[in-house]
Amino acid sequence: MPYTSPTSRPAPSLFERPLRWFQRVRDRRRARLLAEAYTEARIALGQRMFAAGIDDGETGAAIASIDEAIARNLVARAEAQDLRAERVLLFIRLADAALEDDAPLPGANEEFIEALDLKRALETDRVAEFIRA
Repeated sequence: MPYTSPTSRPAPSLFERPLRWFQRVRDRRRARLLAEAYTEARIALGQRMFAAGIDDGETGAAIASIDEAIARNLVARAEAQDLRAERVLLFIRLADAALEDDAPLPGANEEFIEALDLKRALETDRVAEFIRA
């Protein structure tokens, strides 16, 4: 009988390696989908907050100026696309500021709860992934 140290693990069976690979692929896909859903929820929360007039003043004014520039056709087509991307980032910044406080927002409460739940799920998933590694 060959000697094995108490800390060594037996060699993986023929089926363990593919099974572990499928589990890692599944976990990565789940994490990616969760991150995408969280980003979309943050955008929706930021849009809802802006529509309800909930902002820090500075971010809301920046979004409004971008909206005005695009609506009045004051920019070229390529520049308008860049402005729309910047607008989305501003919505995310607005949502992130609200999610830091963990306080419900009148007028955007449903979006806030969804984004907060996804944030917590993503954090839990990352902790579980760290523990598994």
